[in-house]
Amino acid sequence: MSETRTRNMEKRRQRILDAARAIIIGQGIDGLTTRGLAKAAGVTAPTLYNLIGGKEEILRTMISQGVEKVWARLNFETLESPLDMAERIIEQAAQVVDDDADYFRAMILGADRIIGSYTAQGDLVSTASVAGQRSIEMAATACAAAISQGLLRGNLSAAELGQQMFICYRGPVRDWAYGLISREETKRRTMRGFYLVMAADASPDFRDVLVEKAKSLEVKSPARIAA
Repeated sequence: MSETRTRNMEKRRQRILDAARAIIIGQGIDGLTTRGLAKAAGVTAPTLYNLIGGKEEILRTMISQGVEKVWARLNFETLESPLDMAERIIEQAAQVVDDDADYFRAMILGADRIIGSYTAQGDLVSTASVAGQRSIEMAATACAAAISQGLLRGNLSAAELGQQMFICYRGPVRDWAYGLISREETKRRTMRGFYLVMAADASPDFRDVLVEKAKSLEVKSPARIAA
């Protein structure tokens, strides 16, 4: 396949995804149909299927694009501290969502109805989707750096810790999408979860740092009102 043809295919593919994004923002996931999308993107339905696939595959691709946008902003090579890496993941993920909140809320709600959007069927880490694996890889990179620096003991693998940190992110961000918590609370819960996961395998000194950071993010229970 020539480079010109490849570039043209990629342009049409991106045009489809851009059109899908506009539909989702305006009408939600339910407003996205392959026929309507093909018309909006100026392609035929067979071309749409050939370039990307059906509705669910299009949505999986869009979810993966969101994850890749976070990855592109991390710039881990500029950081020496694994803790800074972990915190940057949360900061950049929050910024990406905040920059386009309506779109990401619709995508997160829609992802709940798509098998394989983040975690495919099955109980093994290997069954995570492309977007899920990439998300786990972000956190695992920070944990691998911490293991190499002796901050984490390595009793738990970087991949295991990364998977659990991903779970700590997915729960709060879904609660936000459903309107149950604020963006600030989403960030607080995720950050606290990251600290506690890393603390499970931390060296004594690093564990103390992580525990103090987690404690600083505790929600203080309101004083009991006497009956």
